[in-house]
Amino acid sequence: MEFSHNTKEIILELNQYRDIVEQSPMYVFKVNRDYRLTYANESLFKDFGYTKDSIIGLNAEEMQLPPESYKKWYMYYDKVFESGEKETFETRLHNKEKPQFFKFYLFPEFDEDENVNSITVYMTEITDNKLIEDERDYIFNFSLDMFAVQTINGDFLKINPSWNETLNWSTEKMIGSNWIDFIHPDDLVRADKMREDLLNYDLVVSHETRFRCSDGSYKWLEWNSIPIKQKDIVISVVRNITEWKEVNERLSESESRYREVVETANYMLYSTDLKGNLLIMNDPGLKLSGLAIGEIKQKNLLDLVEESHREKVRSFYSEMIANKQESNMLEFPIVNEKGELIWLMQNAKLKIRNGTPIRIDFISRNITIRKEAEVKLRNSEMRLRNVVNSSSEVILVLEGFGRLKDANDTAYEVLSIVDNELLGSDFSKILDDEESVTLFNKFFEKNADIQSISGEIRICLNSGNPHHFKVKGIEYNDGFGNNILLFLTDITEIKRAQQVTQILFNISRAANLTHNLDDFYNIVHKEISSVINAKNFAVAQIDRKNRRIVFPFFLDEKDEKFDSIDLDDLTSITNRVIFKRKSIRLNEEQVKDMIGDTKPEIYGSISKSWLGVPLLVNDEIYGVVMVQDYQIAEAYGAEDEKILSSVSEILASTISKLQYQEELEILNKDLEQRVTDRTEQLERTLENLNYENDQRKLAQEELQNTQKELERALENEKELHQIKSKFISMVSHEYRTPLTVILSSANLLKNYMQKMTPEQIEKQYKNISASVSSMTNLLDDVLMIGKTESIDALNLMEFDLCNSISTIVENTKFIDNSKHKFKILMPDVLRITSDKKLLDHALGNIITNAVKYSNRGTTVTIEVEETDFESVKISISDQGIGIPEEDLNKVFESFYRSYNTGAIEGTGLGMSIVKKSIDSIKGSITIDSKLDVGTKVIINIPKKVSN
Repeated sequence: MEFSHNTKEIILELNQYRDIVEQSPMYVFKVNRDYRLTYANESLFKDFGYTKDSIIGLNAEEMQLPPESYKKWYMYYDKVFESGEKETFETRLHNKEKPQFFKFYLFPEFDEDENVNSITVYMTEITDNKLIEDERDYIFNFSLDMFAVQTINGDFLKINPSWNETLNWSTEKMIGSNWIDFIHPDDLVRADKMREDLLNYDLVVSHETRFRCSDGSYKWLEWNSIPIKQKDIVISVVRNITEWKEVNERLSESESRYREVVETANYMLYSTDLKGNLLIMNDPGLKLSGLAIGEIKQKNLLDLVEESHREKVRSFYSEMIANKQESNMLEFPIVNEKGELIWLMQNAKLKIRNGTPIRIDFISRNITIRKEAEVKLRNSEMRLRNVVNSSSEVILVLEGFGRLKDANDTAYEVLSIVDNELLGSDFSKILDDEESVTLFNKFFEKNADIQSISGEIRICLNSGNPHHFKVKGIEYNDGFGNNILLFLTDITEIKRAQQVTQILFNISRAANLTHNLDDFYNIVHKEISSVINAKNFAVAQIDRKNRRIVFPFFLDEKDEKFDSIDLDDLTSITNRVIFKRKSIRLNEEQVKDMIGDTKPEIYGSISKSWLGVPLLVNDEIYGVVMVQDYQIAEAYGAEDEKILSSVSEILASTISKLQYQEELEILNKDLEQRVTDRTEQLERTLENLNYENDQRKLAQEELQNTQKELERALENEKELHQIKSKFISMVSHEYRTPLTVILSSANLLKNYMQKMTPEQIEKQYKNISASVSSMTNLLDDVLMIGKTESIDALNLMEFDLCNSISTIVENTKFIDNSKHKFKILMPDVLRITSDKKLLDHALGNIITNAVKYSNRGTTVTIEVEETDFESVKISISDQGIGIPEEDLNKVFESFYRSYNTGAIEGTGLGMSIVKKSIDSIKGSITIDSKLDVGTKVIINIPKKVSN
C-alpha cells in the first residue's frame, strides 16, 4: 500500500511537471539518435505554427529548416550522444516574420545500459539580448577604457583595441589565454580573492593588479568586474592606474612622508569618515575647492557636491561601505567657494581595519576640461545637425538595401518626404529612368569605391515633374550599422536652362534654313511644347496694308481659326500687346476685366491663363506670339514669359528677313518688267523707222547702240540687286547663328549664373567667344572682297613661305582641337617675295575648308615644292565630302555653295576671295575633286612678284 501510495504521488508530480513543461514559455522538445522529433511542448507548436501530426517523427531537414541552422544542431547532438554531457549553443532561426536568435540547452537521457538514447532540448529566445550585445559591442570597440569579456575562470573571450594601445598585446595573443598568466606573482593572492568574490556576489567587484606588458614590464590596472552568471562570463572595465599607483605607493612608504606627498601631489587628495565628514585635504584640493584649512573639519563631502548629484554620491558610497568594497570610481561635479562648477573623477579607497571600515581615502582628478569638451562635442554635433539641415543640398541617409533611413530638412521639403511616404521605402522606386537606377545601384555594390561614384539622377514624385540632381556619396556609420550618405544638388533649373538654350538654337537654325513661314511656325510650336504648355498656340501678324491682324498659325482646343481682326480694335488682348509693345500675362479674371462688355465669342473662348509676347525687332513690331490654357489657372510664369520672349525675337527677325526677301523678289520682277517694256518700246520705234530712207540709217544705228547700252545698264542694275539680295541673305544667315548663340548664352548667364558650376559658366563664355570669332571672320571675308576688288599696289615683302604655312597649320590645329591629322611635306626654308597678307589669307581659307568639309580622324596633306627657279607649287589635299563635277566651274563665284555642303556653316565667299588673291599675286589655282573621296587644290605662284 505504501509503495502504491508513493507511485501515485510520483505520477501526480510527473503530471504536474508535464503541465508546467507544456505551458512553459520555453520551447521544449526531444530528439532520438536519428535526430527525429519525438516530443514537443505546446509553446513550440503555437509560436512556430506547427501541429503534432506535421512534425512528430521528422528531423530538421524534413521539416525544411535552413541547413545553416540544423547542421550546427546535429554537430552538438553528436557531441551529447558521444560524451553524455550537457551542451549549450546559440543559433539563428528564421521565423515567419524575421530572423530570431535562440539559445539551446541539451540534456542527455540514458537507457538502462547508461547509453544516451535521446536528448531533451530547452530552447529560449535571445533576440533582444543579441541586439543589446550589438549596441554593447559598438561601445566596447570604441571606448578609450579597456573592456574585457572572460569566462568565470578568467579565460579571455573578447577584448577591445585599447588593450593593444595600453599593453601592446595583440588580440590573437590574449584571446584564449587566462588572465592569471599575465598577473604579477605578488598579486596572485589578490587575484584569487577577486575570483572568489565574483563567484559569491552579483555586484561589481573592484580590485587592482599588476599586469604584464608585451615587453615584460608591468602596469597597474584597476579592474571593475561584474559576473553575468547566467552566461558564466565576467565583464570588466579596466583602467591603467600605474601613475596613480605610483603616487599611492609613495604615500604609503611611511607616515612621516605622507603629508609631504599629499601636499605636493597634482591630484586632489582627501579623506572622510564613514559619514562623509572631511578629515584631511591636500593643498591642490584646498585650492580646487576654495576651502581654508581651518574649514575642512566643518564640512561634509556632500556640502561640496553640486546639489542635483548629492543623492547619487551618497547612495554610491553608502553601498560601497555596506559591501566593504575596497575601491570604486565615480565622476561627479562639485561647486567651489567661488561658485565654479568643477568635475572630478574620483577613486575611492575604503580603509578597513580588522574587518571593519574606518574611513575612505579619495584621489580625485579635475576632469572639467574633458567634461566641457564632451559638452562642446554634443553641441558641435547639434550644430553639425543644424548645418546639415540648413544646407541647400538634399542629404539622404540610406541603409544597405537602399531604404531611406534619414534626411535633412531640405530633403523633406524638396522631395516632400512625408507626403510621398518615402521614409523607410526603397528609394530607387522614385527614380525616373534606367540610367538613374543603374547609377544608384552602384553605391550598394560590394567593394564599391563609393567616393569615386558621381553622376546625375532623375527623380519623379507625385507632382509629375522630374527633378534633376547631381549625386555624390560617402560611407557613414551612425553607430547602428553602415549606411550610405548621399548628397544631391538640384540642377533642375540648369537642366531646363540648357534645354531652353538648345531649343532656341534649334529654332534659330530652322530660321536660317527656312523659306516658308508655315513650316517654320510648326517647328517653333514643336520645339517650345517641350518646355511650355503650348497646346493652344498662335502667331498673329500685322497686315499694315489692310490695317488688319491676321493669324497665319493658329492651334486651339476650343475655337476655330480667326481670319483676321481690326488692327485698331483695342478690346482685343492681342491688339493691347501690339499697342503697348510689351508682354501681357493674364489669368481668367484679368481676361474678363480686360475685354469688359465685349462678347467673348468675338475673340474666342475665355481661358484660365493667357500669355502674349510682341514680335519686335529693331523697334519694328510685326505681331504677337501667344499661348493659353483652358484648365490651369496661373499656368504661365515669369520663366515661361522669358522663354517666349526669346522665341519672339527669332520669330520677328525671321518674319522681317522673309518679308525683305519678298520685297526684293518684287523689285527684281519689276526690273525685269521694265526691261521687257523698254525692249518692246524700242522695237516699236524701230518698226516706225523702217519705212524711212537711207538717210535715217545713221539715226537707227545710234538708237540701236542706245538700246544696247540701256540693256547693259538694266542688266547691271538687275545684277547689282541680285548681288545685294544674296549679300543681305548671306549676312543675315551667317550672323544669325552666332548672334543666337550669344543671346542664348547671355540669357543663361543672366538668369542662372548663381546656380551654375564654374565649368558650366566657362562653357557659356567660350560659346560667346567662339561666336564673336565667327562673326569677325565673316566681317574679314567681306572686307577682303573689297580689298581684292580695289588693289592699286601689292604690299610686297620677302618672307619664309614654309614658316608661314607652319604658323597657319598650328593655328588651325588649335581651333580644330586635334580632330584631324596633318601631313606636311616641304623644305625647311623657302624664301619668296610676294604679298604675305593676301597669300596667308588664301592658304588659311583653303586649309580651313579642308578641315571643315572632312570627317574627324581624316588626314590633310600639304606639299610645297619649287617647280623651277622662278615658281613654287603648293598642293593641299583632304579626304572630305568632295565637290560635285557640275559645280567645279562655279566654285570661285561669290556666294556660291554646292548642294552637298548641307548644314555646314559657310558664306560662299571664301574661294572667291582665294581666286582674286591668287590672281593679284600673278598666280594660278586649279581644283581636282571627287564626291566622297576628297579635294585637291593646286596653287602655282611666282617666287618673286613685282608691282
